[in-house]
Amino acid sequence: MKKNKLNVGTRGSLLALVQTDAVLKILTHHLPDSTFEKKIIHTQGDLDLTSAFQDMQTRSVFTKELDDALFDGRIDMAVHSLKDLASSDLPGLCLAWVGLKEDVRDVWISNSGARLDQLSEGAKVGSSSIRRQTLLKNYMPQVFVEGLRGNLSKRFEKLQQGTLAGMLISAAGLHRLGWQNRITQYLDPTYFVPAAGQGLVGVVIRERDRALYCHLQVLQDPQLWQLASLQRLFMKKMNGGCRVPMGVWIDASDPVTWTFHAYLASPDAKTVLRHHLSVDPAHADPAMHAFINEFDNMGAHSILAHIRP
Repeated sequence: MKKNKLNVGTRGSLLALVQTDAVLKILTHHLPDSTFEKKIIHTQGDLDLTSAFQDMQTRSVFTKELDDALFDGRIDMAVHSLKDLASSDLPGLCLAWVGLKEDVRDVWISNSGARLDQLSEGAKVGSSSIRRQTLLKNYMPQVFVEGLRGNLSKRFEKLQQGTLAGMLISAAGLHRLGWQNRITQYLDPTYFVPAAGQGLVGVVIRERDRALYCHLQVLQDPQLWQLASLQRLFMKKMNGGCRVPMGVWIDASDPVTWTFHAYLASPDAKTVLRHHLSVDPAHADPAMHAFINEFDNMGAHSILAHIRP
C-alpha cells in the first residue's frame, strides 16, 4: 500500500534541523503509514541579521514564511522552537503538538570563564532577546548590552572575535546540539524568567487537517500541553511577543504545588514588574486567569502602554 507523504517545513539552521530530525524520529515510529520529507524554508529572522527583533515589521520573524508555506500547500507541518511562535494561532493554522522538553533556563557563556556577577564595569555582553537584555540591565546595570543576531554558530563566531565578554542564550539549544561544555553558568529561572515555551518544540499544521491533528494529539504528553497552553494564554492576554521584554514560566517540579513566575520590563529596564503565585495543579487553569489579572493590576498595563502606545 502506498504511504502518505507529508512535507515538513523547518528553518535551515543546525539547531532547527536537529529539532526537526528529533520530531521526525518520533513521527516515523508512531505513524508508519506515512513518509516525511524535510523542506528548508528561510525566514526573515534568518536573512536579516542586522535589525533588532523589535524593529522588524512582521507578525513573527521566524514563522511567517513557514506559515505561508502551510497555506499554499508546499508543506504539511512546520517544526518550531515553541518560544518563536505567536501566542495565538493564525486563522486556518493550529498548534498540534508540543514536546522534546529541554532545560528551560537561560545560560551565560563567558569568553574568559568568569561568572556573570564577576564582570567588570563597562563589559560588553551580547544577546538577541530584548527580554534577556532588560534582565541583564536590571541585574548588572554597570555592563553594556549589545544586540547579537544570528544562529548559534554565528553567535559563537562573534564571541570568538573577542569584543564581547560573553553572551546570554537559552540552555535548550546548546543541550540539543550537545554543546553543554560551552556553558559557563546556568541562570536562576526565578530571576531570569524564561520566555513562554522556552525549552519546548512545537508542530503547526493546517486547521482543516483534522486527521493529522488527531494523530499528533495521540502522541501528546498532557502535562506538557497544559503547561504550554497556560504560558501561551498569559502571553496572549498580556499581548506579549518578541518585541516585549516579558517572560513567563511555570515551575511544575513539585507535583503537589506549581509556581507561576512572570516578568515584564520597560525596554530601558528602569521599570520592572515581577510576580509569582503557588497553585494547586488541579486548578491551574482558573489560577492562571487570576494570575494574569493580578499582574495586570500590579501595573503591567501601564508598562505595555508605553511599549505599544
